[in-house]
Amino acid sequence: MIMRLTALGLLALILSGCATSPADLEKYGKVSLDVQNLSSLTVTKSGEPRPGGLPKCVAIVIRNDSVTMRQSGGYIGAYTGNYYQASSSHEVNGGSVAQYVAPDGSEIVARGETKFSTALIERSLRFTLTINQGAKDRVYKFTGIEQAGTTNGYGYHKIAAMAGTGIDEALGALNKVVDELESCLK
Repeated sequence: MIMRLTALGLLALILSGCATSPADLEKYGKVSLDVQNLSSLTVTKSGEPRPGGLPKCVAIVIRNDSVTMRQSGGYIGAYTGNYYQASSSHEVNGGSVAQYVAPDGSEIVARGETKFSTALIERSLRFTLTINQGAKDRVYKFTGIEQAGTTNGYGYHKIAAMAGTGIDEALGALNKVVDELESCLK
């Protein structure tokens, strides 16, 4: 009986190590999950920014450049025995950053892309950012968050809230975007 309970406890411990709880992710802001995938990140910052600075800072800080996805591989010729390198790449287009700017500059919707690394692999992170400027604070809400490894060529996909998926690094990269915007606004 004790052996069986120990085995079940060990199995539960191993399986729980694969998931990252939402409480662990709250250090980055208010994180919303859709089943196990990252749905949104909301960060609130207080303080009064420069008047009219929000649209300018979004234009300066947020980038939405094209991203080149590379995939490499090779094969050995069946008749010659020689190794042949076969690689391919395709480009995912960026686009304009500002999607919507309120006439008074108090609300902005922007599309962006940033880079981060995890396990020595460069990844591209794209997102939609909605910024609402209040009298004393700003609310940054990231949605449509997807990542892609730039060297595996598989394209963008949602980020699962599990260890090893790069969720901590991705949320850290989004917080860095917020920090850069806040620095620009001061």
